[in-house]
Formats: sequence, C-alpha cells, structure tokens
Amino acid sequence: DGDYWTIERRYKDQVIEKVRSIAASSVDNRTAGEQIYRALSVEGQGLPLNWRTLDEVQKADGTLRDRFYEIVATLARGEDDPIATMTSGALALEVLKTDGIEGLRRGEVLAIAISVVGTVHPEAASWFKISRIEAMGKRLFGRKLFPHAQYDPADLDEYLQLMRALLALLGTEPSLNWNPADLFDVQGFVWVALDDKWGDEDSGPPTPVTGTTSDADDQAEVLQDGPYWFVGASYGRREDQVERFLAEGIWDIDSPSDRNREQILRMQPGERIAIKATYVRKNGLPFDNRGRTVSVMQIKAIGTITANAGDGEHVSVAWEPDNSPREWYHYTYQPAIWE
Repeated sequence: DGDYWTIERRYKDQVIEKVRSIAASSVDNRTAGEQIYRALSVEGQGLPLNWRTLDEVQKADGTLRDRFYEIVATLARGEDDPIATMTSGALALEVLKTDGIEGLRRGEVLAIAISVVGTVHPEAASWFKISRIEAMGKRLFGRKLFPHAQYDPADLDEYLQLMRALLALLGTEPSLNWNPADLFDVQGFVWVALDDKWGDEDSGPPTPVTGTTSDADDQAEVLQDGPYWFVGASYGRREDQVERFLAEGIWDIDSPSDRNREQILRMQPGERIAIKATYVRKNGLPFDNRGRTVSVMQIKAIGTITANAGDGEHVSVAWEPDNSPREWYHYTYQPAIWE
C-alpha cells in the first residue's frame, strides 16, 4: 500500500542509489568494497548484511581483509551477467573462508553475493537473508531452498526462478493490490508475509494465490513438463537472426561461453524453445506503472527442439507458424540462455 511505497521502498532506493554511486566511482576495488559493505550492513536500519562479519573482517589479516573487500567490489562492478557474477563471487568467498575468515558460512556467502549484486541490479536479484528464504521455502513450497551445504549454482537458479514467478504472480493477481517493479518489491512482500508476528494476529498476511480451480491445477501440471528454453536471436552477430532461424529450422549461437555450451548440450528433442528480445518501456503500458520504467521481454518465435547436433552451438527446431510477437512485462533479468 502507500506506506510500503513511501517508507520501505524509499529507503531501499536510497541504498541502491548510494551503492551504485560507489560502484561507478573511480576509487579502487579495496576502497569501494569496504564502502559498499558498510552501506549494506551498518549505515542504517533494515539492511541485509551482517555487522558481525564486518567486525571479523576488520580484525582479519590485512591480505584477507583486502581480498574480501575486493570481492565485494567485484560483485557490485561486475560486467558479466549478474548470475555469473553472483556465482564467481560466492565461490571466491568460500575460498576466503577456507583461508581464514571463518564467519563466511553458507548463509553469509549467499547473503553477500546475492544482496550486493541485487542492490546494483534489482531486476536480477534482491536483498537476501537465509533465515527468511528457508522460511519462504517451507511456507510456500513445502521444502528447503538452498539445500546444499556449499554454494551450488543450481540452488541459485532455482531461487531466482521462484522469485521471478512470484513477481509475475504478484503483478497480475488483482486481489493482492500489488504492482511490483522488480525483485526488491517481491522480497519486501515475502519478508512481511513471513514475519512471525502474523502468527499472533487474528488475520494473516496476504498470501500469494496458488490457484484452486481445476483449470489452474491443470496448467500447473503442464508447466512441470519442462524444461523450457528462452534464447536470444543475435548472439555473437550484429544482426537479428530470427528470420534465418525460422527459414532454416534451427537455433544457434556463435562463440558460446562454456556455460552456454553446457546449456545447449542439455537441450533435448521435445523440449520447448522461444526466441526473446528484452528492453524497457515507460509509456504505452496496459497497466499503471506508477511512472516507473518497466522491463519487457518480447517473444519473437516459439517452437519445439527436434534434434541436438551435440556441438554445443546449435539445435534443430520445428518453429510454429504463428510468429505474432508477444510481450511479457516485469520479466526481470535473464542470462543469455535461460532455462
């Protein structure tokens, strides 16, 4: 409601602006990293990172301390896709734990990697506290999220997909009266909804609608038959390749990264695939966006994979004849290939 937009979102936007300003400044990584960690831990209320970690880092060996702050700066300044940045940062923090900063346990590693990147890229991630996320998994999905003892990229992928699903749900369910702009708004909703105080109230928090009709149940059952692949149309080339893909019955990528190649090798005949384009829009939207810029994903073509060449670069596709573009609002950030 109005209180959220004028109070909680306002202070979050102020922190986002502050951290982005530090990340964009000319100071070295060591200095920027310390400034960013302090901005997210001790320079205000309701911040995601732990002051105890800051205290331990300050008391650590100088080399370890410098490495820690440089990792934080790299998370904020990373030019790779945010998911890859979170992964590399989390792995670097785990090494730092082994080398001597013992407070960098699993939950703390996740909180730092996800929260720092999310502050700079709120369309890709949000602030993160492992206790809230474990409560979210138990309450909403009946199981534990991030079940592995160490960082696992699959856990992060699953978590971000769930957050994107909640973003879509909260933005389209009128009874919730909620118009989230990015994953920070989803995080705000979830943390309020899972607050323990709701257990002492006569009426509970707003609960995301899961669908109770047979039609909704049937739809959920269909969606579990994936995976579904969202892919780009010009990777490694300057011009859009959609027309060529449709004409040749293929999809391919030029000079894929190791991660891209691994994803393509996992594509199987019978799985669905869609070509996407992403951009932002502020005007001409079919809903009230409160004057904010909204992310949009346009679906240019959809089809079914018919064969995998096994080279990690291309697959054969039976593209559907109806190629009318479709738009998906609040899509949030997605990597080059999104499963």
